[in-house]
Amino acid sequence: MATIENPRRVLYLTSMDLRRLRDVIATASVLGNGSTPKGVGDLKALLENATIAPEVYLPANVVTLGSKIRIKDEESGQSREVIVSLPGDCLESKVSLSILDPIGSAALGHAAGETFTYGGAANAKRATVEEVIYQPIDCAWC
Repeated sequence: MATIENPRRVLYLTSMDLRRLRDVIATASVLGNGSTPKGVGDLKALLENATIAPEVYLPANVVTLGSKIRIKDEESGQSREVIVSLPGDCLESKVSLSILDPIGSAALGHAAGETFTYGGAANAKRATVEEVIYQPIDCAWC
């Protein structure tokens, strides 16, 4: 489960992203047959503990759905480039990072340079958003 260091942090989401995330939660809950599928709890906690800000205030360096980011594992020091994606968009891509993955949901709304914790209290890990290489909303204004 994602550890939220600032329980009421501002989470910048586009209205489209918010709808998509709520749809993922609703669909996963229906398909889970009474049990909560892995990652849905993290996503619910993220939305419940965030102050949602409209996209007009969205800085270009904030992680949104569809953002291509370079993220660094603080334990290993290794960096990798990933695209934060909806579960159905991940398929076989090695660069896709599902928002149902603990690091995927925890990265949403963080800006370049920010470090966050994910993985739950018993298995807490830290990662840093080194760079937001591409952000879909930023390009929409080009």
